[in-house]
Amino acid sequence: MIKESQGGSMKRGLSYRDLFLEHMKEKRRRSLVYIYVLGLTVNPAFLILDYYVVTDHYLSLFLVRFFVFLCCAALLVIYKKIPRLMWMIDAFGSVPIVCLSIHIAVIIYYTGGSVSPYEHGLILMALVSGLYVYCFEFEGFVLTFGIANLYVISSLLVSPLDCKIFATRASILYALSLMAYYALRARYKLEFETFSSKRQVEEKNDQLRQLDEAKTRFFSNITHEFRTPLVALSSTLQLFRDKGLSDHMLQDKLLASSQSSLEAMLENVNDLLLKTRADQGLLQMSCSDVDMIALVKDTLIACEGLAQERSNRLVFSNRLPVGDAGILWADRSKLRKILNNLIGNAIKFTESGEIEIILDRTTSHLCIQVRDTGFGIPADELGSIFDPFTQAKNNVWREAEGTGLGLAIAKELVEQHQGSISVESELGK
Repeated sequence: MIKESQGGSMKRGLSYRDLFLEHMKEKRRRSLVYIYVLGLTVNPAFLILDYYVVTDHYLSLFLVRFFVFLCCAALLVIYKKIPRLMWMIDAFGSVPIVCLSIHIAVIIYYTGGSVSPYEHGLILMALVSGLYVYCFEFEGFVLTFGIANLYVISSLLVSPLDCKIFATRASILYALSLMAYYALRARYKLEFETFSSKRQVEEKNDQLRQLDEAKTRFFSNITHEFRTPLVALSSTLQLFRDKGLSDHMLQDKLLASSQSSLEAMLENVNDLLLKTRADQGLLQMSCSDVDMIALVKDTLIACEGLAQERSNRLVFSNRLPVGDAGILWADRSKLRKILNNLIGNAIKFTESGEIEIILDRTTSHLCIQVRDTGFGIPADELGSIFDPFTQAKNNVWREAEGTGLGLAIAKELVEQHQGSISVESELGK
């Protein structure tokens, strides 16, 4: 098990169902807004009807409609202007519908009970509650069932009771409540499937877009990685061709520079070939007993020059149990590649700091930790840090060069050894 530690943890996203519930809440709010608008515009016009139908009880009905008007106005203002109070719409958004239904039930009581023509108003309210408003199935059933009960109560309180009309109308209203439940349930399921499919398509598009951006960054980086040594090599050859060199010390220096440039290009080519073989499952393992203590020390010596260029200090901490020689059955060359990539990555993103390599052992694994005092990685990028062609987007380290394959190759090689690799980081620490 190999662990690169830079602090932090990846932020968990919401599940499809959580996102869907938020989506449905918003659709319910929007559908209720139209009810509130109707309550503000149409509701006052029915005051005239109330006056002619139930003149003796006009004042009480007026107060109910006025209360509905105030509720609609308040909830509409909350939706438009006060987002922090949106919970009031979620909790009390159906209050105007309930009040209007009670208002109609009172009119039914005063106009003949079971035979009142205003029963159609309750049917309309049941249809609005069960089919128009984006309620959840239980809420829609409770509303429509409550409306049916209002008709039953207002009819039973008036005598004589016309049993045939009462039974027919009550049956219709109760049937509407059951229909509303199953209709809302079916709509909920269909909405969830549509929402999930849409989210999956959006996520796939985001992944493709991110992959395209990563490949673009990769080609930009690899072009730069090849161009820099090629320019240096071309300049050296140009000097030899145009002027020749009699100064042997300068000649040796230029040849060493040319060799370094060629080695840098060769390393990039090897990284590309290694990643390609790993993707195709063609990596070959040549395992033997590897002295991990010696291998870590040798790798640190090889990386010392690069670390000094960035004023970094390399530290090795051997935390193996007493008597543990740190022997591991593995492919030595691939282990060295893993260490080179992890330590090189830590050096690249740390300046005037410390890189500590810790060797430890658990019950079943040999653990290597690479810790640095770099600037850290944003939490939202931790999940993709081992993806190919990926580099941290932190602008502080934008100048760092590389193909973006180092950590991806390290992950492939660790997994080839039946191990695991992870990262911890916190920005600024």
